[in-house]
Amino acid sequence: MLRPVCHKTDEHRSYLQALDDFSIAELVAKLSDYCQQQEQETLAALLISQLTQSLDAELIANYLSAIALNRQDLLPRLIN
Repeated sequence: MLRPVCHKTDEHRSYLQALDDFSIAELVAKLSDYCQQQEQETLAALLISQLTQSLDAELIANYLSAIALNRQDLLPRLIN
């Protein structure tokens, strides 16, 4: 699921950059404390899917407001 199809190409580098840019690599690394690689990838996909499904206009507005006020410290509390 998170493995690139090609090796050492521009596409591969772009793939790895996207994983880094969107903190997916960091998420998978954190999950490595709890499960094996295949489980990490499956769990990461499920968590991302759950996050996507939980987004609504109010949550997005609250995030945008916190970002506009330079109050990223509030972001973790918005999810709960």
